Amino acid sequence: MIHTGFVSYEDLNRYLCACDVLCLPLADSVANRGRYPAKLGDYFAAGRPTVACAVGDVGSVMQTARAGLLSQPTPESLAEQIVVLLDNIDLRRSFGQNARQAAETYYNWAFVAAQLESLYLRLVK
Repeated sequence: MIHTGFVSYEDLNRYLCACDVLCLPLADSVANRGRYPAKLGDYFAAGRPTVACAVGDVGSVMQTARAGLLSQPTPESLAEQIVVLLDNIDLRRSFGQNARQAAETYYNWAFVAAQLESLYLRLVK
């Protein structure tokens, strides 16, 4: 593991793509249950498998995308799932491909914007 410190947004994708496994550690708090961590979209776009704590909507998003493994919101559980992925290159590849596909389809900004526009139009009628 390499701790880089601050990385500019321009360089972020190169850094993410250099990783074997990406991590989304979340404490089980009211704030984390009620928000969507935007970095998950960057992780999907990088096409890398992710280990994320099953807190809030993250669990259902990860399961739907089949882009990685879920852990309990504890350091031990997160570490166990990271090791599972590090030990299985085929699983990492599969989750990475799924992540990229999710980024290009369902989590594509054009798709999301079209869904939002459709909702607004239904509400206006």
